[in-house]
Amino acid sequence: MAAFSYADRKEWLLDNENAQKARGQLAYYARHILARQHRQFLFMIVITKDHARLLRWDRVGAVVSKPFAYIKSPEILGGFVWRYSVMTPAQRGFDPTATPATKDEVALLKAYANTLHGSKTHLGAAVNNIFSNGWPIHKIELDADGFVDMDNALTATPMREDALIEQNIAHQEAWEIGEVLHRDISDGNVVIYDDPVSGEAKGLLIDWDLAKFKEDLENPRARKSRSGTWQFMSALLLQIPTKPHEVSDDLESFIHLVNWLTFRFHKNQHSNLPVQLATVMFNMYDDFYTSPDGFDIGGWMKFSTNLSGRPPVFLAKELTSKRKFGHTMLLESLALLVQQHYQEIDAENLLLSPTDEPSETSDTTRIVVVSDKDGRHVWRIVRVAVSHTKRPQRAAEGVLSNHRAIIMFSRNCLG
Repeated sequence: MAAFSYADRKEWLLDNENAQKARGQLAYYARHILARQHRQFLFMIVITKDHARLLRWDRVGAVVSKPFAYIKSPEILGGFVWRYSVMTPAQRGFDPTATPATKDEVALLKAYANTLHGSKTHLGAAVNNIFSNGWPIHKIELDADGFVDMDNALTATPMREDALIEQNIAHQEAWEIGEVLHRDISDGNVVIYDDPVSGEAKGLLIDWDLAKFKEDLENPRARKSRSGTWQFMSALLLQIPTKPHEVSDDLESFIHLVNWLTFRFHKNQHSNLPVQLATVMFNMYDDFYTSPDGFDIGGWMKFSTNLSGRPPVFLAKELTSKRKFGHTMLLESLALLVQQHYQEIDAENLLLSPTDEPSETSDTTRIVVVSDKDGRHVWRIVRVAVSHTKRPQRAAEGVLSNHRAIIMFSRNCLG
């Protein structure tokens, strides 16, 4: 039961049941080691017949090496083992901030635990659990300056749109230079931090575990579920579940992210009506239904908003100010940008068009947004021939098919 392919080939991550169980077993071992030792990462050697692979695990996942013939080339495996033997504990993955507590420190902790005796809080249970028989007690050194006052965080830390420009540039370089598409632009993967040297806000695009190389984007999907975070996926990906993932889908996700953050952390037209705010956000970012053939379909309000050219959210301070803020200019510019893209790719007809191979289709109802005789976008329930088992044609080129426009618009609004 091999977790990975025996030889070095393109389809190295086997998708059969035995391979999935084998990888699950490796992940199980890694999880329990990380749970029982103060580690930041660990190394693992996986042997299949006369080949081996090296793995480096952390709490995100694993980096896997290419296979090598350890019998024909013993110096590779021997060299790794020798290098590991001369590494420091930190280089082997142990957390250098975790050190054994002294007797005095243990006594101080026990005195604190006594003050929580009988407490049914999570803190009380956690502290008393520390003194389980047989487990050593460690102390963790933390930088106090790295903590955030959560009571003031939402009001004291506004969204930094300029840092989002940096993440667009990082995404552009990954695609144009490395031919890698991220495929999971979301609030958890766009990190903003203060540079310790300059003190400026910097943007960082993280979690590339769902990324794919350009050459792999056309491969048929093995699962019916989409890869990515539902709330930030493009409207077309949610409406057409077999549509190939393209650059424009990631760039549209950046736009949804800006709007979503504005809904969440800035006073807007719905802030004083929490039920209305929750309803609007649910309809925009969470609503879906499951089709008869097992695909999750959503994005109706996103699609309608994209066609309208108007942002779904506006700042409350704009109501009492004659000045237009850079944030508002950004929201409006991005709304016009995605509208232009949907017009250029003829998104309405793309949504209603059959797949490129019309066999195995069935009539089904679909909620779509169409233009009435006056050019307004309205909801319609129509019956269309849809086959989610066949791949649709790739969308035409639009303004979001590359990064130039979204970066330029963002700089013009925030510069």
